[in-house]
Amino acid sequence: MSYLWCFISFLLLVLFPRNPCHSDCVRAPRLNDPKGRCVAFTQLTLRSSNPGSFDASHSGRDFWETTLALFPGNSNQTKRAPYLNDCVNEKVPAKIAWKSRVRVEALKSLDEFLNWHLGNETRSYLLRLPIVGVNYVYPQGWMGNFQELHGFFSPYQPLVGRVSGYQEDLDSTRCVLQAVIQNLSDKRLQSFAADEILAKVLAYRDLHLGEELLLPCCDQGKIELRSYKVDEVFNLWLGMPAYGLVPLDKGASLLLFRGTDFSLDAPRGWASLMSDVDLSGPGLHAFQKAQPKIHAWLKKCADSGSKARVMGYSLGGALAAYAYIFENEWIAEEGSCGFNLPGVSDLVIEQWNALCCKRQLGFVSFVNRGDVVSKVGKLFGEVYELSLDAPMKPMTAHTLLMCAQPFFDRNAVDVALENESRRVVSGTLQSDRAHAQSP
Repeated sequence: MSYLWCFISFLLLVLFPRNPCHSDCVRAPRLNDPKGRCVAFTQLTLRSSNPGSFDASHSGRDFWETTLALFPGNSNQTKRAPYLNDCVNEKVPAKIAWKSRVRVEALKSLDEFLNWHLGNETRSYLLRLPIVGVNYVYPQGWMGNFQELHGFFSPYQPLVGRVSGYQEDLDSTRCVLQAVIQNLSDKRLQSFAADEILAKVLAYRDLHLGEELLLPCCDQGKIELRSYKVDEVFNLWLGMPAYGLVPLDKGASLLLFRGTDFSLDAPRGWASLMSDVDLSGPGLHAFQKAQPKIHAWLKKCADSGSKARVMGYSLGGALAAYAYIFENEWIAEEGSCGFNLPGVSDLVIEQWNALCCKRQLGFVSFVNRGDVVSKVGKLFGEVYELSLDAPMKPMTAHTLLMCAQPFFDRNAVDVALENESRRVVSGTLQSDRAHAQSP
């Protein structure tokens, strides 16, 4: 049946170049051919099998590539021509597709429900006294409309926390990483923005062995763009990826872990969701399965004089923490971090406590006020709470790209007190349950 629809759509494309799919063409101008005619019918027809794969400027090639992808034995990921976006000047489309609108409204409703069910007091963190906050002030519009177009709640082309293998999505990521260097002059702002984009955006692109990227790299106190190559793609469990990138010239290598993947049509998506609820700790089982290969790669990088930094977001942040703790000998002394990561188990805390004090300074965790994910498990090391002037709802707090905000505060969390408060709450809940079960 899919093949029949492909054939019919191609005939209609030829016979009726002007079709009623004008809203898709308005939303994505690349669906118009060189004469300005809307040719989105094939895109609309094939969207369920391979979303966003058709482009008018290469209609014949893209049509047959998409058709071949439907046959058994062919990949679902159709290659697309690279369309390098100018992310700073990228315009927001005038119209929104109805499917995207439904998705965003559903997410916002869920966020509202969680915000109502979980009070703000349960989603804030105990800060270290005396409270000495650090203000981050980013230039207005330094990354253009990237947050509006590509944020998690975007109805257009969400890239934060959303997996895709399309070239244009990787180009948008490359573009905003270049904007970090071109539009920011403060090293502190550059460093935070680069790391957050790497963890929340680049880690969700499907990278391939041998692929080269320009990434921000700190060398002798200066952050500049350096060429990196994808040296290793780790299969943590059932296709859950982690990416090992090495510099082509000099600088620290990078081990990038992807966070939770909601691709329910792929085994790796289910593996990712199962890792979230791993009873031994989020993602610990998946990390242990791949640890021998991770160890070999980290040792290879260290032996070559380019020890790796590790980083990740959400589940990926927990995986990065495991790599730093269990493979600490082979990891760079500074520059590793996790964003919005869940806490870890007591067993992992014991391994962390066994590290020397100097090495414990090499991994930094960032948690957002209002995010419930980081309230699970135990925190460790240097932890900073990031907050806006207004309270954030749970899902917003977990997925927001903080470097896209014009202003936010950073405050140190009192890790010992925070973990103790969780133990007390857990003990109280267990006591209440035992009391309720007693005759």
